[in-house]
Amino acid sequence: MDIARLHADCLLRPFNDVEQKKSLQELNRIFTTDRHLIATYAQREDLVSAYAAFYLPTNLRKLDFILPLFPHPWAGATAIEVVDIGCGPGTCSLGLFPHLPPSTVYHLVDPSPLMRAQAQRIRDVLYPSMDARCHDRLPDLPRGPFRIALFGNVINEMPSGAFEVLCRSLAPDAVIALEPGTSDAFVHMSRVRRFMGRKDYTILYPCPGDGRCPAAAKEGEWCHQVLRGSIDPALERLGQLAGIDRKVMPFIGHVYARGVPSTSRGAMVFRLKKHSKHAFHLTLCDDRGSLRLVDVELPVRGLDRDQLKRMERLCAGEFIRVEDVSLLGSGVTRVALSSST
Repeated sequence: MDIARLHADCLLRPFNDVEQKKSLQELNRIFTTDRHLIATYAQREDLVSAYAAFYLPTNLRKLDFILPLFPHPWAGATAIEVVDIGCGPGTCSLGLFPHLPPSTVYHLVDPSPLMRAQAQRIRDVLYPSMDARCHDRLPDLPRGPFRIALFGNVINEMPSGAFEVLCRSLAPDAVIALEPGTSDAFVHMSRVRRFMGRKDYTILYPCPGDGRCPAAAKEGEWCHQVLRGSIDPALERLGQLAGIDRKVMPFIGHVYARGVPSTSRGAMVFRLKKHSKHAFHLTLCDDRGSLRLVDVELPVRGLDRDQLKRMERLCAGEFIRVEDVSLLGSGVTRVALSSST
């Protein structure tokens, strides 16, 4: 995304530094400590613009992170449509746009006129070839194209049972959901996972298998991904002004599809615990007959230069293939990278 043009030409309300700092700090409070106000920010032009200026482009990185990590069930489809529920300024659809055929049709659904106006302006300026149609409610769509349902930071805000109703109504071929990386959001997504399993959807990400979630069965634990990396200097500057770090972003991402068998991609990195001089210490979610969490130690010795760099850049939510070497004390398993990694 062209951040300079986003800030100069796309926002409903242009900002100076003082206004931008104030609006971003207010948004951050709403998203964290004042969540009872979550329904109000889409009614204010200043907060919608601040969201589009900062949260939208940093959230795009989440889709860039997860999309290479699973087989795309829409590959080979002759026609694709995306239904973006609670689209806001179009974040998830804009994130998918570079990864789907140019003929894809996007239905951006949001009850907020300001959010729809912001989404339309960004589309007009930065993505003029994108076939995006805005709706204030779920449109009545005929069956035909491969249908992807998008849920970007909305499931945790929905009333109980609303996701299930929407999923039955849409009958999507695939579902992509992004939520905050919190324990509360994990509770919602655990319900989603169980529902999708009952409806014969395969979970393509993040789980390495369809079995019972070991994190959900462990009190005080939750599964989330953590994206780490650099961001555009203009966005980093905004984050520094407002005191918000978007270079490290916890989130929960799930992807489901119908009629697609699960494929083994190795073990999912559940937690990065520490990196000592001699070893990487992490927890893996592994599928060996059933899903389980395994604490492992991967010695630095024996890693070639490329493997060492990859381990140093590794994020929770990625996959690695390992082979057990020995069982250490306290239930930790020493492992080595598989030759197929």
